[in-house]
Amino acid sequence: MNQILSVEKVNKQKKRKERKGISGNVAEAVKIVRFFAIALIIFGIFNIGTGVYAIYKKNQEIANTPIKPIITIEQSSEKELTLIVESETVVNEVYYQWNDEEETRINGNGRTIVEEKITLPAGENTLNVRATNASGQTEQLQQVFEREANIIIQVEEADPNIKVKLEGKDEIAYMTYRWNDEEETKIDINATTSEQEIKAIPGENMLTIVAVDVNNVTEELKQPIEGLESGEPVLDVSTDGNDFIIDAKDTKGITRVEFIINESIAKYKTVENEKEFHDTYPLEVGVNKLEITVYNVDGTTAKRRVMFEKKPSQ
Repeated sequence: MNQILSVEKVNKQKKRKERKGISGNVAEAVKIVRFFAIALIIFGIFNIGTGVYAIYKKNQEIANTPIKPIITIEQSSEKELTLIVESETVVNEVYYQWNDEEETRINGNGRTIVEEKITLPAGENTLNVRATNASGQTEQLQQVFEREANIIIQVEEADPNIKVKLEGKDEIAYMTYRWNDEEETKIDINATTSEQEIKAIPGENMLTIVAVDVNNVTEELKQPIEGLESGEPVLDVSTDGNDFIIDAKDTKGITRVEFIINESIAKYKTVENEKEFHDTYPLEVGVNKLEITVYNVDGTTAKRRVMFEKKPSQ
């Protein structure tokens, strides 16, 4: 009997030990799972923080990166464009250029938005624009525009004159031309087609031609012309009220300048192949007549006769 009770007691203790072993394993597993869960959470928070910082850093870099100006060109009418330059900082300057002509500069004048009207020339033309802002950033834009002309103007260089051909949809009333910034010369046309000759001047000069038809429609052409070396010297004589002012130039060089004063007194000056000549001659009270002849190295001459009456001072 005692032996049976002893066996049962051993079995009960064994079962209690077995139950206790299972509970211990479960507790250990929970601890491990909890550890890895916490580790994953910490790792996730670290990754999120790193990602947020990277995004913040990138945004800061973008914010600190200077932005170039934005150039926009709009066609506001048949013969006119609107050039618009926008910038987050002040626009310092804008340059635009048709084809290979000289650049035109626009001052920003402290503005962040600059607008400028530009005349659209006839035919196919390339517009080049560049803009610089206060951050030192420069943007460039090149765009081709094409416009059908109401009056076609063509210029052909010839010796010794420049040939200008005009062809209009309607009758052309007149044309004007000028060299550089000099005064215009007007020529009446009164026809749909015309061919005119303009005397060339030596050196590189800008020729501007304007043609106007009977409907007051205007076309303009600006073209640099390289004057033929065989042309005569360019001579200009003016007065400031006290002196005659003589200016002459020639691309090859001036060798001699002759003066005839009041049709009797003759003087001359020898010039050592200078390309430009400047001199003055005092006016006397009464009528002053001056005849000037300029010679270049080829012996070609330019001559001017001028007269000016100087009144006695009051």
